[in-house]
Amino acid sequence: MAIVARNGTDVAFIPYARNDRILDFSRFDVDGVESVSGKELDAFVFTERGVYRPGDELHVGFIVKQRDWSGRLGGLPVETEVRDARGNSVQVKKIALPESGFGEFSYQSAYESPSGYYQIGVYLVRDGKRSTLLGSTEALVKEFLPDRMKIESSLLQNNKPIGKASGWVDAKAVQAAVSLRNLYGTPATGRRVVGRMVLCPSGFAFDAYKEYTFFDRLRETKRNVHEESVELGEKNTGDDGCVPFDLNLERFADATYAMTFYGEGFEGEGGRSVNTQSQVLVSALPYVVGFKPDSELGYLDMASSHTVEFIAVDRTLKKTAVENVVLKVIEQSYISVLAKRDDGTYGYTSVKKEKVIRTEPVAISAEGLKYTLPTENPGNYFLELREKDADIRLSRLSFQVVGHGAVSRSLDKNAELDVKLSAKQYNAGDEIEISITAPYTTLAEVGSADFFDNAIRGQIDGTRCKRSPGSTLKPFVYALAIDQGLIHPLSILTDAPHSFANYNPENFDREFVGPLRACDALARSRNIPAVALASQLSHPDLFELLKTAGIDLPREKSHYGLTLPLGGAEVTMHDLVRLYGALANEGRIKPIQETLRYHSEPGTRLFSPEAAFLTLEMLGTNEPSSPGERKTNEPIYWKTGTSNGFHDAWTVALFGQYVLAVWIGNFDGRSNPAFVGRSGAAPLAFKVIDALRAEGRIHWTPPFAAAGRQSSPSRVLCDFGTITACWVQGSGRRMVYSWDYADRNLHRTSRSISGRGERLAGDCG
Repeated sequence: MAIVARNGTDVAFIPYARNDRILDFSRFDVDGVESVSGKELDAFVFTERGVYRPGDELHVGFIVKQRDWSGRLGGLPVETEVRDARGNSVQVKKIALPESGFGEFSYQSAYESPSGYYQIGVYLVRDGKRSTLLGSTEALVKEFLPDRMKIESSLLQNNKPIGKASGWVDAKAVQAAVSLRNLYGTPATGRRVVGRMVLCPSGFAFDAYKEYTFFDRLRETKRNVHEESVELGEKNTGDDGCVPFDLNLERFADATYAMTFYGEGFEGEGGRSVNTQSQVLVSALPYVVGFKPDSELGYLDMASSHTVEFIAVDRTLKKTAVENVVLKVIEQSYISVLAKRDDGTYGYTSVKKEKVIRTEPVAISAEGLKYTLPTENPGNYFLELREKDADIRLSRLSFQVVGHGAVSRSLDKNAELDVKLSAKQYNAGDEIEISITAPYTTLAEVGSADFFDNAIRGQIDGTRCKRSPGSTLKPFVYALAIDQGLIHPLSILTDAPHSFANYNPENFDREFVGPLRACDALARSRNIPAVALASQLSHPDLFELLKTAGIDLPREKSHYGLTLPLGGAEVTMHDLVRLYGALANEGRIKPIQETLRYHSEPGTRLFSPEAAFLTLEMLGTNEPSSPGERKTNEPIYWKTGTSNGFHDAWTVALFGQYVLAVWIGNFDGRSNPAFVGRSGAAPLAFKVIDALRAEGRIHWTPPFAAAGRQSSPSRVLCDFGTITACWVQGSGRRMVYSWDYADRNLHRTSRSISGRGERLAGDCG
């Protein structure tokens, strides 16, 4: 859907209700305006159609407003610039804004203009010179050649077309058929067609049953399902212009996949081609069971009445009856138990405890099954449906029942503290309900691998020692650059030799890779682009950000210069944990709380929620490169650092509800060539993540995740959890710290280690 404007033969349109054009104003910062400067101005820049041929005239419009919608903008000088696809400036114009704040200009491209994306920016002019970037957009200039063939594809099963209304198909006898025709409809015979199919692991979700959650029982038997890409080879069309492809999907019958067939047909001469694709959901299941609750299941009042409706649907999405079903209600809790380790030492670990409290036979009719949830007692529960004969799980849902006031109920003596909020978010003035299951809590602190070992200087509290952070501060240069309009994740930066006055930085590998995207420059930790961005920052720059964060920098800004992004100033592990916590906390940094007196505070704004979100996204592209770094599908946002002279190796990671910091080094400052963040600290960090994953402690929630959206800057990384910091000395000894991440604040809790630095807690590998 789009809004279309016509003027004679000229047509322009703006997409309507597209996701990337919808703003959720309720989640924006409302602290107010703190100063009056050019940064208070914003500009929305747009073109009338976005795509042009060489020789076309580009018409550009822009609207400039103050963020508080006040002030008179008439006569305000702005400068517009157009850069072609090669990055060359091809037009610069100065414009005085009218009272309305709306301006426009044109750029006449030439027939020989280079094709590609043209960058258009609007800048504030101050003292006759270009100043702040107010807004920007891009337009595509490219040649258009009409297709001379038409291609279509369809999916068949047993030589019968698969209807678009089908829910899914089994893997037997599925074919893809491609039809290729010339411009005037005649069959394109003897033409080369290439086929390929991609199978992505998928669940069950149907437009006809949007309110239902369906369970895929094949995941019970095969959990490690990966995306598969299969080349189907090439064939030539027959006299009718058609060609079939056998998909042989039977080999993938043990899981549920969203299968997409891609066909590409080529012209008889040259390499021009046309493309088509067809999709279908493939699963061996004859039916699936879905459920629909009458309310949010995460916070049910004790003794309240709530129901869940179950239905079963077949491959054609028709409701069907399922007999011989057993319903089970299971109570779940976590307890701390003292366990003996392989090395003979003992330590506490969390163990999940499940107890079946109700079993009854049920049947799902063609109309469905309504079941009333048991809410007599507070607790965490699961409800399961299983086939009676085969004991196969058909559906599973979780719900939590909470009490009001002091509820007297027997708890395991080793039960763990549990806190639950009534909702995921609140508006100002809302009443907040909190359910607390509180047996007892122990608080302790361990400062080193062995306090009494003088050989390793065991009396030092390593989490408070100042060390060079290496490249771990680079993400905050990129966050500031995003906020100041210098880059976006796909901006092209240059990794080439460059001299910054008397400072000549080099990359860790002593090589240069040339042009690369900003997200790749950060993920690959290239030094030159980071220093170049730091040199372009205005206010705040990295030094001012660290000062705002409360980090102790004893010398003046001029002393550090442009070395800060590469570890030119010393910080503590506490500092790094708080800084990376700010990335997950919408750009606000908060103190580490060291007592159980929880109190919430807004924190200090370092950068915008949007900059925090985009920086995390860039860190999420950081690919493991060594055997110790585990490749997973779960979102892990991490950065390494190596100090000059190989004195310190760092890795800081955000995942689920955790922030993890790992340091490798010697307390006496001795260097070691093995102290490299990527090959030394990162493998240990991924072992910690594996340990937490194995214990089921990680809630894999992406940062800023909101209901139904995976990329909205609206929520912090977690509401509750643990931040773990592991310190490992060059001798292989280690110590562990943890902090609860509750109320969007950090809280220290206990972990213990043996006198020889061996792990006792399950949180650190």
